[in-house]
Amino acid sequence: MKKMLSAILSLAMVFTMCTTAFAAEEQAADGTFDGYQEIVQSSFSQRSATPATLSNSNDKVIIHNNGNLMISDYFAEGKNDGNSLVAVTYIPVDGKIIETAHFTSGGSMSEAQLSDIVADYESELSLSELPSVSPMSTIKHYQWTFPANGKTMASLTTAVTCDRKSSNSTVDGVACSVWDVTTFSQLEKVDAMRLNNQYTRLSVDQPNEHLIAYGPSESTSGGDITVGLDGAGVPSFSYTFNIDGFSVENLSSMSGEYGRWAFIDNFGNEPEFTTKPGIRATNSHGDFVVELSHTVDATVNVAQSINQSTGVIQIWVNDR
Repeated sequence: MKKMLSAILSLAMVFTMCTTAFAAEEQAADGTFDGYQEIVQSSFSQRSATPATLSNSNDKVIIHNNGNLMISDYFAEGKNDGNSLVAVTYIPVDGKIIETAHFTSGGSMSEAQLSDIVADYESELSLSELPSVSPMSTIKHYQWTFPANGKTMASLTTAVTCDRKSSNSTVDGVACSVWDVTTFSQLEKVDAMRLNNQYTRLSVDQPNEHLIAYGPSESTSGGDITVGLDGAGVPSFSYTFNIDGFSVENLSSMSGEYGRWAFIDNFGNEPEFTTKPGIRATNSHGDFVVELSHTVDATVNVAQSINQSTGVIQIWVNDR
């Protein structure tokens, strides 16, 4: 990943230098987002400008379009599934600046609604739940809100950590790098009656990439479950997370190059799901690209449910 920008002015300059497809004239902000420096524009390119830290600055920054939907390149082509970017935030936490893309499956919203979403997200933002990995890891944060009947039924936040375990390995006679991709997701009930299930998928879809391991590798319910990532000639990495109150079904496929899991609340009592699946993969050429998607099912009322996909997010990390 390119070196991070050193000041907010540098950040603003880079955003205005995006490619023509994502160029947008900045507009004046009206101060709705208290405590944030605002950059208002109608589009954002994660591959043209993705600073994950702002050196020598403790300021919070939000890039938004006054609640309107933004053009972006986060999604795999044709796979946004009705989701759109509404903001990107940069928030100092524990000495680091956390970059988060905020999405909605609804249409445009008022600035006040967007401000409430960002404020709720910021109040719970923490790095303490992430699996312990290298300080040089790339961490990407995403948030989705799922509306129905003019209200937010549920919200989902995911942190994805891409940790390069080796830059020069050989697997099946091919020189490659080895990556562990771990996630931390929280699905929270807002105005929905109950959360039913959450499906999560992590895949490597490029011809130069191959899946080596995934976890959880078992289907079970309740208690602590272990994610063990090994293979490709590098040390194994493992961690646990708790699934009391719900069950996990492993739907992963080595031949399909993806890890996929169903997290199911059989009784409808859980106010949130906290999940941490992961994969190990190799990359023999170019950027390392991993794809993330979730599908959420929640009961709105006795006569209505929502089943909403996040779309397929493409995460690009500079590699070979």
